[in-house]
Order: sequence, then structure tokens, then C-alpha cells
Amino acid sequence: MKVGSLVIYKAQVALVCEIEDGKIWIDSADTVLPKKKVREKDVALLTEGPITKLTDVLNAEIPTVDFSVASEFFSSTTSFEEIVSLFYGKLLPAQMWKAWLAISTSQYFKVPAFGAPILVLSDAEIELQKQKEQEKQNENIRYQEFLSDIQKVLTKKSDTSIIDTGKYAKFIQEIEQVALGKLTKSRVLTDIKKKQQAETAHELLLTLNIWDSAKNPYLTRAHLSGSDARGIVDKPQFQKNFKDLTHLTSYAIDNPGSSDPDDAVCFDNGILYIHVACPAETILPDSSLDEEACDRGASIYLPENIVRMLPESATEYFALLSPQCYALTFAIDFDEHFAPRDISIFRSRISVMRLTYKEADAHKDDFLKSLFDLAKKLFERRMQNGAISIEFPEVQIRVENKTNIILEPAKQFESSKVIREMMLIAGEAGALFAFKNQIPFQYISQEQASIPHKLPEGLAGEYQKRKHMRTRTMSTVPSRHFGLGLSMYAQVTSPLRRYGDLISQQQILHFIDKEPLIDKDTFLQKLSRAELSVRTLNQVMRLSKTHWILVYMNEHIEQSYEAVILDIFDRKAHIMILELAFETDMSLKTNRTVNEHIFVRVQSLSIPFQQCVCVEV
Repeated sequence: MKVGSLVIYKAQVALVCEIEDGKIWIDSADTVLPKKKVREKDVALLTEGPITKLTDVLNAEIPTVDFSVASEFFSSTTSFEEIVSLFYGKLLPAQMWKAWLAISTSQYFKVPAFGAPILVLSDAEIELQKQKEQEKQNENIRYQEFLSDIQKVLTKKSDTSIIDTGKYAKFIQEIEQVALGKLTKSRVLTDIKKKQQAETAHELLLTLNIWDSAKNPYLTRAHLSGSDARGIVDKPQFQKNFKDLTHLTSYAIDNPGSSDPDDAVCFDNGILYIHVACPAETILPDSSLDEEACDRGASIYLPENIVRMLPESATEYFALLSPQCYALTFAIDFDEHFAPRDISIFRSRISVMRLTYKEADAHKDDFLKSLFDLAKKLFERRMQNGAISIEFPEVQIRVENKTNIILEPAKQFESSKVIREMMLIAGEAGALFAFKNQIPFQYISQEQASIPHKLPEGLAGEYQKRKHMRTRTMSTVPSRHFGLGLSMYAQVTSPLRRYGDLISQQQILHFIDKEPLIDKDTFLQKLSRAELSVRTLNQVMRLSKTHWILVYMNEHIEQSYEAVILDIFDRKAHIMILELAFETDMSLKTNRTVNEHIFVRVQSLSIPFQQCVCVEV
């Protein structure tokens, strides 16, 4: 290479005008920086020239030739020099760039890069390439037609029937990928000048009538599995030592239709027995099932679906479904203040009677009286210890056949509060047992809330209490749970659906069996990993619940709702629509007070953006 040589630099032609110390100065057609210093290895020599002016190269003309006969003269590959020699004969150095352009852009050759062998295409390959080019042109035409049809729908010049989902399938799929969080950008959104975000893509799909309002994107958008965990759960043999408690009747009290009861309770002769399903019997630490459960964090409960943390067979083997079954039992003896005095945990075989909350309430004055009385004492103890009880209306949302939304106020049964107290005392007992025996464990704590001394009455007061509660903390170090009024607390009663409960149960079984425990660092690492997933799935469950409420409101857009004012600020009110247990902000037109009941209707709402504007009626 020398001064006056013609080179290719970044796919463009350039003229070598100076060489010094192994580097060269080139003159290029770049209008911003025409002269630049580059390394010799960064350029490819086209011809040594000599050439004095780059304009001679750019303005050069070459004969028009027919490359269609190239395959008759060359085998599968050839070189730039051979093609030039055959079709052009001898060219001037200044003409070599135009020759390269003609060859590299010809449909009869496939050119990887300058200096590499050039592939000579056969007639069949040329035809295939033409077809691809034609398909590309046709696709571009379809794309432009799609953009045109979208604009017609958006400007209401046409209805959604013009959107041909078959014809435009590829472009629609791209929008869906953004709406589902699988892509971050869409050419369609760019070209119609819309924001590159999942909510905008979702909104467009609804506007074009490609998705219906019932489409719930949040599970997929969060990159969570929509299927139950898979794998083989080893069937338990229950050959290790257990206590036979079948002479006592334990009660599994739950909602009607519950298919996976994981706890049962019995109070006999001053001892409270809380029996828990025991999947840790065969789902061992670091097994494939354990690892998947850790990554999932918990089961996901959506109005339209349940996605289970463990395979279905785990429920079959371990849930307290049979009149007699095996469990992990927490036996608690109480002192005179109804604090746990003596705690033992062991494997057991039990007799189970299943009851709904309604059925349990009907027996609160006969065979379940002792449980109801104990729950009352446990609740009073927690309240004396500073627990904060918050009572809000709740609504159960169920979606059948993908579109039928059923909203029912959550019925308040006294027995549901009884079971809550039983689960809380089990959690306290599990934490005390682990702490006493120095077992690395999952502890749940909560700092003291800064609740104002003077609270409004009614739901407005409950709202203020909830508003000032602190976020719970998960740790391997026990600490007070101020919200529950417990000195220490762990979650231990749902190992079929919460990984923290499962790994804590594994620890208890290892301790009982005198086997090595999961060390503290590994235990914390697993808990932290699961907790990240739990935060995501909790958000998905909240978003999904709001989604279906908004879908319901959209389907009943003319309906009026009774609402209560929970808070007032800057001429706005935070309200709860009682029928839906749905909270939102709205502007006030007249002076109002907290706890005041008003009637509202929906003025506008956005399902993709989860926004709802209500006005008073």
C-alpha cells in the first residue's frame, strides 16, 4: 500500500494521501470528517492506483455488463479480480470502485466482504433470491397498509373490521410481544408515534379489537410461568417415628370448594395441636423440585387461575384430604397469659374432619367451643401486646370460562378469625422453637407503626391505620412483629404454597431427625432468592385483581356505586367503592367529610393503564 492507493474503509471508498509510523491518512467522502488517520489493518486495498483525486473515483464511469451468464464461466466461487477480467477487461484504477459496487450489489453474486471469495449464484439460487426480494417488497407494502388501517381506526375514519389479523399477523405479533413484556420496542409504535411501553401496546391492541378487555397480560409480562410446577414428587412412606393422634378429632376449616387443605387444628386437655401438611418429607433441600419452588417463591392466586409452586401430586400426597392422614404437628401448652409455655414439634398421624367456615360457625357453642374460646384469648393477648387490627371490606373475585366475572363480598365468619389466630400462634411457636434450638429459620418482623393518636371512626380510621403501617421484613434474625403483637413470628403453616414455609419445614425435620441443618448463609441466600419472586408475584396478583375489577366496571359502565370517603386532600377524596372493595381518587365538587357515603359512577377508565375516573352522581 502506498500514497495514491484506493482503499475500502467501513464499506466506503477512500484515497490514501499520507503514510507515517504504520498509520495512514485517508481522504474519504465523509462530509463531516473527510480526512482521518486510521490503522492499515482497518482498510482493504482496492488498487494501488496511483490516483490523485477522490472525485475522479466518485465520478468514474464503467461499461454496463450482463452478469447473468456468470455461472456459465465460473464454478461456485470466484474473485473480484476474475470477474473484472472477464466482464470488463482492463479498467483504470479510478474505475475499480464503481466495478466493485456493480459486482457487490448484483443479484448474480453473493459477496460477504471485499477480499473474501465471491459466491456465483445458480439460476435456482437467483430465482430464490428474487422471490425473497419480492416477499420483502410485498411485506413492506402490507406494513404500509397496516399503518394506514391503524390510522383510519385511530382517527375513527373506519371501524376495526378493516384490521385483517391474518394478513397483518407478523406486525400484530410484534405489538403483542411489547404488550406482554417480551420486547421493549416496536417499529409499529414508532411509526404511529406512540410510546414504547407495554401499556401503550396493550391499549392499541384493545383499540384495534385484536385483544378483548378480558386479556390479562400481567403474569406473562412479569416473566412468570402460567403452569404448575412439574416434576416427580416421591410418594412418602411415613416410616419414621410419629405420634398416633387418631383418637382426637382435628378440624380442617376452610372455604367451600377448597381442594388443598394444608392445616388442621385440635384443642384437647389444654394442649393446642396444629397439624400442617408435610411436603418436606420427600421434597428435599437442593433437589430439582426444591430449586424450582425456590425460584417460584409461592403459588400464584389469580381470579382466573391458580399457578402452584409444587406439582399437583404434592397436594395429592400431603394435603390433609383424608379422614386419616400424616402431618407435622405443633403441640403448644400455654401459661396463664395464653403465651406458649411448652412447644413440641413432631410427625403425627391424625383424624381429620373437614368443615367450611359456615359449618364451623354453626358449632361454635358445642364441639368447637373450646377452639373459639381459645382464639378469643389469643386475640386479646395480641391486642394487649400492641397488635393492630385492621378491618376492611373484601371482595372475592372469580373468573369462570375466561370471561364470566363473579364478584362476591367476602363473608365474615367468626371461624375464619379462629383459624387466623391458630395460624399466628403456630408461627410464633415455630419461631420460638427455632430460636431456642438455634435453627436457621425464616423470621418475619415489622417495625412499630407511627399511627396518629386521634383517628377517625369507621373505615376512614381503618384506612389511616393501614396507611401508617410499616413494611414487613424477612430475616434469619428474629425480631418483634409489632403489627401482630408478637415477640417473634415465622410463617410455617403453608409449605404447599409458600417456599419460606417449605424450607423452614425442611429445617425442622432435619432437627427432629438429627441430620445436618441448612447453614445460615445458604438458608438466607435461598430465602432472599424466593423473596424476590414473591415480591413480583404479589404485584402480579394485585395488578390482576385490579384488572378484573376494571373489566367488570367497563362492562357495567352505566352503573352507580355506593362509596365511602376514606381521606380528603387538596379538593380530592380517596374513596372505596364498597361493592367492589376498590379504592381510587376522585375530585370533589362539594364539601365532604371522611366516612361520608356518596354515590359515584365511572366517567372514564383505562384497563391497560389501570386508571379510573369517577364522578359523583
